[in-house]
Amino acid sequence: MAKTSSAPSSVSNLKTERNQVIVLIEAFMPGFRREMEQQSVKKTLTIPKWLNKVAEDEKVNFSQILQDALKVLYLHIMHDILKECQLPTT
Repeated sequence: MAKTSSAPSSVSNLKTERNQVIVLIEAFMPGFRREMEQQSVKKTLTIPKWLNKVAEDEKVNFSQILQDALKVLYLHIMHDILKECQLPTT
């Protein structure tokens, strides 16, 4: 979920001291934001012992399996939301 930010201050409302100057800096943020959203986050997983044994014997990549399953779940949720938002046809 995206965080909201406050509106930028108007330059005319900024107060400076005698030895200070206002400098405007432009930064292109979309690339940085995309990169930050792709960072991994460590999570703890609890599963039954027998399932852990089977998965380890099969050399299952727990992290990749969980990521794939969550992405599929996300796509299903988004599909349902978009379906609900469609206007009825007459």
